[in-house]
Amino acid sequence: ISDVEDFLRKESYPLVLKPTDSAGTDGVKLCHNYEEAKDHFDALFEVEAVNGGYNTEVLCQEFLRGKEYVVDTVSRDGEHKTMAVWVYD
Repeated sequence: ISDVEDFLRKESYPLVLKPTDSAGTDGVKLCHNYEEAKDHFDALFEVEAVNGGYNTEVLCQEFLRGKEYVVDTVSRDGEHKTMAVWVYD
């Protein structure tokens, strides 16, 4: 936690914490204060991720308000295709 403690104390809340070694939304949490962020940060290193491994890093980032878009793509041999785009409610 010492590497991110300064960020967690100074950044405006809410913040998003998510493990880099997991998949999808597993372990992702919107934290509303320092105590909640620190507790979740510590907990992410103690639980098994959905993919069967254990977390070795946690990404801490600002929360951006606004519309959330999802874009599904597929790539093969350097060619990229957009398959679907939608907006979360």
